[in-house]
Amino acid sequence: MRSLQNLRTLTAMFGLFGKKKNNDTTPQQSAAQEAAGQQPTAQQPAAQHGHLKFQHNSDGDATLTTPNGELVYGIISPAPKDASNYSYAKEILPGVYRFLATVDSGFKPLSDADLPQGFDLDLQVLGDATFPGLDMPGSNHTFWSAASMATTRKSLETLKVASAGDVFFQVKSDFPFGATLAITFDLFLQITKIPDHGHGHVVSMPGGSTVLVHPVVPDQPADSIMQQMAQTRHELRQHPVNISPLTFWVHDNHWDVLTAKDGVSLFLPESFPVKRNADGAPLMSDGNAGTRA
Repeated sequence: MRSLQNLRTLTAMFGLFGKKKNNDTTPQQSAAQEAAGQQPTAQQPAAQHGHLKFQHNSDGDATLTTPNGELVYGIISPAPKDASNYSYAKEILPGVYRFLATVDSGFKPLSDADLPQGFDLDLQVLGDATFPGLDMPGSNHTFWSAASMATTRKSLETLKVASAGDVFFQVKSDFPFGATLAITFDLFLQITKIPDHGHGHVVSMPGGSTVLVHPVVPDQPADSIMQQMAQTRHELRQHPVNISPLTFWVHDNHWDVLTAKDGVSLFLPESFPVKRNADGAPLMSDGNAGTRA
C-alpha cells in the first residue's frame, strides 16, 4: 500500500489538486426549516442555501466542511430517493451518481439546501480569505476534488487488496464509500497495484466499500467475467450499501456496460478481446457460445 504522501504525489500527476490558501464560500444561511420538516410560507424565501468551508494547507490536503465542522466526503451511490432535493448530483454511470455527504456522525447526504446557491460539483473553488471571489492563478481545486480527496484518505486507512493470482482482485475498505476510489481508475490502479495488460479491466462495484476487478488478457475464454458477474450478484445481497448491479469494461477512459438487459447474461462488444468462435460469438472454456454484441 502506498503511503499518503505518495498518494499526494500521484494525485498531483493527474491534475486533481493545486495550491491554494484557505477559503470560505458562504452565500446564505442553511435551510433550518427544511431540516425540521417545515414548508416555506408566503413570507419565507422559497429556497434557502447553506455554505461550505474550503481549506487547503501546505501539505496539499484540501477539505470541505459543513458549518458545524463536519468533514464532507465525495461519494458514489444510486440515485437519491428524492432527486428534486439533490439537483446538483451528477450521473456518471448508468444509475450511479456522485454527490456529497457527511458520514462521521451518521450518514447524511447533502441536499441542495445544504449547499451554496448555484452549486456545481465541478466548479472551481475560487478566491481566498483575502480576495474572495477572485480566481487564483495555478489553482484547479473543484468542490468534487476536495471532497473526494477526503474519501480517498479515509478509504486508504483500511484498504485491503485480495487476489486470486493475477486473474481476479477484490479491493475492500472499512469505509462504507471506499468504492468511490474506482471512478478515478488510473489512480485506483496505481494505489492498488493491480496489473494492467493494456486491454482494460472488467470492474464491478456491488457494495459501497467493495470493487471487483479482472485485468483483461486477450483470447481468454469468458469464464472469469461470468464468475465475476456471479460474485457481484452474490455480494449485492451482502452489502448494506450497493452501488450498481452492473459489470463494466473500463478501457481508454471509457466505462462500457457488459451486463445484458436481463441483468444476468454477459454482453460483450465486438472490440472486447475474448476467445470467439467462427461466427464471432464469445466462447466459454467448455465451448458454449455467449451473446454477441
